Amino acid sequence: NTNEHSRALLSTIKNRYLSAAELASYLGVGRNSIANWVRQGLIPEIRLGRRRLYRLDRIESALEQLER
Repeated sequence: NTNEHSRALLSTIKNRYLSAAELASYLGVGRNSIANWVRQGLIPEIRLGRRRLYRLDRIESALEQLER
């Protein structure tokens, strides 16, 4: 079923870790915005050495909290 496949794909994407560039592209903003939001404590990031990663489901939850 196409709907089941779409839901499964969305679930996989939401639990995936994105780079700053991928997250910026997904949200339609620049990488500087991502860095600023992290510095302001608006969105969480995970640091692995020099790499910074963002889990999409956590980012969306943080952004939903800002809407309230």
